[in-house]
Amino acid sequence: LGLTNFDTDHLRLLKACGVPIVSNQVCFSLLDRRAAGPLSDYCLASDVRILAFGTLAGGFLSERWLGQPEPAEITDWSKMKYKRFIDAAGGWEAFQNLLGVLAAVARRHQVTLSSVATRWVLDHPAVAAAIIGARLGENQHRADNVRVFSFALDATDRRQIDGALAGLSPVAG
Repeated sequence: LGLTNFDTDHLRLLKACGVPIVSNQVCFSLLDRRAAGPLSDYCLASDVRILAFGTLAGGFLSERWLGQPEPAEITDWSKMKYKRFIDAAGGWEAFQNLLGVLAAVARRHQVTLSSVATRWVLDHPAVAAAIIGARLGENQHRADNVRVFSFALDATDRRQIDGALAGLSPVAG
């Protein structure tokens, strides 16, 4: 069975009752790293894999937002949620710093900032897959999404990304 949005305690309870859980779909991105702690530890220990959604934070983790002023109004429900994550993580300035670092890493690998953000999530040991949303007819980035498998983040990339993440606060929950 696959689950969606189960926390560690509830996942542990189901597994203890013998329910054959194989995956847990949860929000996981550079902005929302809640799944990287005890949930990932338990998933790895119990052979449950994470299916990460929200990997690109509703499109905020993309070149489109790099160097842009903070939006005054957001009418898209998904973006409203992820904008709250940006605010909780330290605000627009800290978010822009993260985007700048991701863009520099992306240039070195000749990929997009979004590919770097996705690769970071996929490299997490408990993650089996990243679910990349697309709005049919509006924002399909199939060729770009496939390029996430064309490169690997090296130690320098990880140090730079970790430095930017150090300027962000964890999202509560």
